Amino acid sequence: VDPNKERREAVKRKITQYLRRAEEIFNCHLQRAAGGDNSIATGYSSLRFRPIRTLSSAVENLRRCKVVGVIDKVQIVQDPATGGTFILKSLPKSHVETRERQTIIPHGVPFMVKLLCYYVSEDSIFLHLEHVQGDRDAFCPITCSSLRFPGETLWSHLHSKYRVQQGSADSNTVQALRDRGREHGVGSSPGSSQVSIFSARTGIAPSSSVKPQGPDPAVWKPSQGASLTCGRLGEQPLSGQCWSLASHGHGWRAWAVKEEQVQLWAAEILLALEGLHQQGVLCRDLNPRNLLLDAAGHVRLTFFGQWTEVEPQCCSQAQEELYSAPEVGGIMEPTEAADCWSFGSLLYELLTGVPLSRNHPSGIQPHTQLYLPEGLSLAATSLLTELLQYNPKQRLGSGGIAKLKSHSFFSTIPWNKLVG
Repeated sequence: VDPNKERREAVKRKITQYLRRAEEIFNCHLQRAAGGDNSIATGYSSLRFRPIRTLSSAVENLRRCKVVGVIDKVQIVQDPATGGTFILKSLPKSHVETRERQTIIPHGVPFMVKLLCYYVSEDSIFLHLEHVQGDRDAFCPITCSSLRFPGETLWSHLHSKYRVQQGSADSNTVQALRDRGREHGVGSSPGSSQVSIFSARTGIAPSSSVKPQGPDPAVWKPSQGASLTCGRLGEQPLSGQCWSLASHGHGWRAWAVKEEQVQLWAAEILLALEGLHQQGVLCRDLNPRNLLLDAAGHVRLTFFGQWTEVEPQCCSQAQEELYSAPEVGGIMEPTEAADCWSFGSLLYELLTGVPLSRNHPSGIQPHTQLYLPEGLSLAATSLLTELLQYNPKQRLGSGGIAKLKSHSFFSTIPWNKLVG
């Protein structure tokens, strides 16, 4: 084994490029000669040339299924034959197909929701996805009424576990937080069983909500009288609750989520991103709504893939809330470094309890100094600073996820054991 990490990463990138090119040649020139027609059902997935026709199913098979819930852009569907539920997501086909965008169906990506099969109609592709269900007994089923999720998100777990201690904040603060919650549609009605890691606000608030103005880092300080107030995850308090502004004479007190727990969640997200990148798939707009929490407490990334007939679209709100990298939506073609920015933005929120967009309401520019609260470890501060670089070429992870995994923030993570 070559001891030089940079050379090893360069070889890996070259091999990936060669395999990707080989797949393009096969799809464009050899697939029809191999006996298939020109439809997506005879394509191949990822870089392993695994036939995906085994995942294809006739769209007529959906007729016997029953829709039991609608959540944003996906449906919870029940199979009457088994009684089990699955998630159905529809992808509208583009009017123009392009050979530049090949179909890639990732396979074997750790900590990502599984694609069980897919259906193709004249105007849509329907994804039959694994229904990840969180532990309903362990988590309070508080969801955003306009965007109920089919499971628990990481954010909703934080919302249920870390609550505002009303006695520790002045009554005006508590009432203001209650009012803000009502404005953004947070109710106490039971949600469904799947949970998003970041979900009282389910990651991104409804489009009708007003974008908040964050504090000026240069002048904003917590009041001496309040021992605990709420921050937000995006538009609302981070799942309820809880970055502490406890004034002990030195600014912010530590955010209630332990860094060791954040390290584990972050490692799981990173392994999912690495698996996607190895198979040629970029997320581009990774945001809290894409992070689920299963019954065992592990992060599960929602399914990401690439389809020839489907035009990639980035969530505009993810861009506004700084979950998407600055180059996404611009003239530059996004690279793997764009997902490293998204990872950094999510990690910023998990470590501080405050969304990046709140502390940087005007966005981040080339010479913006990243605002980091007191109390973060040196490793966490270093990682966030290296991830949230405006220039993608200077961003940690631009040369491959392996370098990111070797950062001191992850020094205690047993990577091989985690994958196994």
